Amino acid sequence: MMRCMWKRHIVTARLSIIMLLAIIISLMLCGLAAGLMGALLGLGGATILVPILVMYGVPMNYASGVGLFSALATSCSACSKLLRRKMINQRYAIELSAASTLGAILGSVLCYYVLSSGLEYVLHLVFSAVMFSSIYLLMKRSSLNASAPPHRGREALSFGLMIIGGLLSGLLGIGGGPINLLSLYWVLELPLSVATATSNLIVGVTAAASGSLYWVFGYIQPFIAFLAATGTSLGAQIGSSLLPKVKGSIIKMLLMGVFTYLATRMLISGLRLSGFLQVTQSQEYMASVVVAALLILVMMPIVRRNL
Repeated sequence: MMRCMWKRHIVTARLSIIMLLAIIISLMLCGLAAGLMGALLGLGGATILVPILVMYGVPMNYASGVGLFSALATSCSACSKLLRRKMINQRYAIELSAASTLGAILGSVLCYYVLSSGLEYVLHLVFSAVMFSSIYLLMKRSSLNASAPPHRGREALSFGLMIIGGLLSGLLGIGGGPINLLSLYWVLELPLSVATATSNLIVGVTAAASGSLYWVFGYIQPFIAFLAATGTSLGAQIGSSLLPKVKGSIIKMLLMGVFTYLATRMLISGLRLSGFLQVTQSQEYMASVVVAALLILVMMPIVRRNL
């Protein structure tokens, strides 16, 4: 009898170890993918990591905290190489980081009150709206002359967008990457590779500001954050090495595909949490993949023509 009980304990312990290793490996792989795409697309990784964690059942507040921590790790890893290669516009990075930091502080405080009120689905819907807006504006780059230096009106608009980006960073834990790209690429007309590299630096500053408040609120789980950040750091190193070799058209198509998938998934998730829509997670996944694939097929000729 005792021998049977001992064997059961051994089997249970082994299963627990296997499950723990599976969790560790999956978190690091998610971080690796997020860091790679984040560095390559200038999103900081959190924009991709946060919805992935939410899809796997992590509450939005803890997913956002991990996302900010990983965004900071991605930025530090990627920008060391990008600065050496002089791909970052340091003037805009310094000026716009001040605006994004201000917004990040306001957004972090607002996030605390939204989650305290039990309105998590609102964050899902806001995230989706930001992604869809980014898709639309990325497809319609400004018709102003890109070779001309930006005038004060465009710089003021860019500064205002960065405040909104910082606000969304604090509210959603995404580092503000999508709004950074719109400000740098769509408003200031920087080349896409330069805009991506500069966005990586600004994301790190914004994530540091938001992350400090998330830590105070208790929204950062050290175990999950450490594993995800380890993966994102490695992914960011790979992404920053690939960035100078990747064409702008490829980056833009990747951006549109990732944004569409995440926007659709978070929209359906928000409607499900609000009780407006009754769907399963597999149906969310299939709908998001189909919408992203269709948009890429439809918009591919338009993107290539406008670049």
